[in-house]
Amino acid sequence: MKTPRIPPSLIMGIGCLAILLYLCPGVLWNPNTTIPGHSEDALKNYYTPNYHVKYDSTYTWFQGMNYPFGEQIVFTDAQPAFSNSIKFFSRNVVDISEYTTLILNFLLLFSLFPGAIFIFRILKKFGTHETWAACSAVLIIALSPQLFRFQGHFALGYVIFIPGLWLMQLNYLEKGKFFPALLVFFWVLFWAFVHPYYLLISILFL
Repeated sequence: MKTPRIPPSLIMGIGCLAILLYLCPGVLWNPNTTIPGHSEDALKNYYTPNYHVKYDSTYTWFQGMNYPFGEQIVFTDAQPAFSNSIKFFSRNVVDISEYTTLILNFLLLFSLFPGAIFIFRILKKFGTHETWAACSAVLIIALSPQLFRFQGHFALGYVIFIPGLWLMQLNYLEKGKFFPALLVFFWVLFWAFVHPYYLLISILFL
């Protein structure tokens, strides 16, 4: 009798969900009123994007600290790429500023799922059987040091970043064409506006 095939997407989906349930179950049940970490940094790093979205008069300057001068938004860990997107949408389309915490929680926690898919595709490129690749992708995600950033430095906790960069780099090395190189460029550029450390990480990695 043939053993039923378990879809890799199911393995990775269940595995990543189990990781999230272990790490921060409270956030999954109350995503707009709960944050993953409990340190002073954790509170500050959710205060800054929320304040920036609702009250700052510009997209580049944070006025919620260092009174009366304010501070450049990058140095406040307000995740400019995300908080400014929410700010722009709230000002010009529909006001979603009350859901800033929910949106940031969703982006952070569910970055595990595309991160696992990217790792799965990387392993497949090296000839790994898809079932082993799916299981290994979950285990690699579970061992990611970026999960420790869930305690406070949320902007550096996006597990999707390095697997995405690696996969795009492999595609470029295989094809040697302009479009894969352009994807690498825009990937690095975007994440540099989430946190500037990603730019340094990208330079060292590439």
